[in-house]
This record gives sequence, C-alpha cells and structure tokens, in this order.
Amino acid sequence: MIDSVGNTNDDKRLHERLRKSYRVIYRRMADLSSPSSPREGVVIDVSGGGFCFLAGEPFEENSRLALLIEFPGWVADARGDWVATKDDNDVAELEVLVEVIRNEASRAVPGRFEIGVRLCGRIG
Repeated sequence: MIDSVGNTNDDKRLHERLRKSYRVIYRRMADLSSPSSPREGVVIDVSGGGFCFLAGEPFEENSRLALLIEFPGWVADARGDWVATKDDNDVAELEVLVEVIRNEASRAVPGRFEIGVRLCGRIG
C-alpha cells in the first residue's frame, strides 16, 4: 500500500530508500534511433539497486530506458570524480541504462506514474 510518493507500508527491499528530487530526462531504448523527443520526469527516491521516478506515461515491466539524471550542487573534476559544490547552478549529469521493474499510477500526483527501475549500467 502506498501512503505517499514512493513509500510503501509493506516494503521488503534489499536497500534502504532515500527520498530525493532530481530532474530526469528519459527515452525508451526503442526510441533512440527515432526522432521522438525525450521526456522529462522527477526522481522521487533512490536506493542501492535503483530508483523510482514520476513519469507522464506508464512503461511495460522489463522494458529498457535511457536516462539522464541531473544532480544540482555537484561537478565532475578533471579526473571525472564528482565533487560537491553546494551551488545549485553547478549540475553534474549521469547517463544510465535502466530496466523497469514496476509501474503504477501515482496516488500522490494524479495523472503521473511511479516507475521503479533497476540500474543496468552507465552510458558514456
């Protein structure tokens, strides 16, 4: 049962979830070669194995998505290591491949869908 965005009362997860809010730009892997526009969503929680984000459409379980996640207050140094700046004008970007493990209509945000994904790998 969902009591608020991303929280369930009967959760049996391997990793603790942290509530976060990051902008995410997503595309279906099947759409990468087509002229379709990327879509925008919001990450609502993060765990060691994946995360959940709000999207304007549902996705089939096991489908693959390419995501670009923006992290305000971080930058990559010359070696590619991330450094916290605490300045929201600095934005580090992480591109990842994910697999949809669940999706359901959001009770907290009508008209949106909570998409649970597992991290498969980094792009780039």
